[in-house]
Amino acid sequence: MVAEIFKKTGLYLIAGVNGVGRTSLVSSLIEDYREVVEQKYSLYCYTNENTGRLPDKSDRLKIIEVSELPIHTGHIFLEAKWTKDDHGLSAVFVDDYRFLLRTESFRAIEPSREEKLMYLLSRLKTLSEVYDVPVIITGNVDDDYVLSRWDKKPQVSDVLDTEWVKEFVDEIVLMYRDEMFNPDSKKKGITELRTVDFHCETVRDYQIVYIPERGRYFDIGTISSVEEKSPI
Repeated sequence: MVAEIFKKTGLYLIAGVNGVGRTSLVSSLIEDYREVVEQKYSLYCYTNENTGRLPDKSDRLKIIEVSELPIHTGHIFLEAKWTKDDHGLSAVFVDDYRFLLRTESFRAIEPSREEKLMYLLSRLKTLSEVYDVPVIITGNVDDDYVLSRWDKKPQVSDVLDTEWVKEFVDEIVLMYRDEMFNPDSKKKGITELRTVDFHCETVRDYQIVYIPERGRYFDIGTISSVEEKSPI
């Protein structure tokens, strides 16, 4: 299952150009966790921009709307605690984490945007450590820059706010679909994932396929596993 890629405790960022399927991947991961982790719930935190594409609410999934979180992101911590106390907690998902910087509670304080971003990412990382679960967030790359290149595969340096992301995120997962850019692609329906683990200094490439009838992604194999001293 695709969830095997995200099985360790830590903060994960799924990034890619708009339309590549980040929310669909999150929905598939939620279904994976529902099936493999008995008696535990996943917590899905969404913003009001994503209300039209929420995952299907099934058993062992708790969904909360987080568009007006307090500055200390205390709402997520409380919801995680209540979920763990009541049901057990398998994973936390936050769709479009950068949206939180635009909520009223973040706009109302004086620190710079960089300080707010650093604080937000550090709190999300702490969330994974406190509850010993993977915290999986989605984010953007610089679409204009990626689309202007001959090679459309996103790189770590394309991720927005790369400096702070590299400091707090344990693993970046870059999504790419060749058929988005190449009408004659031989990889129809296939999404490529490049995972960059900053702790182990490894880069791994995977291929996954989306099955519309089942509404899920399935792992179809590891392409490569490359050791790198400084993944960029």
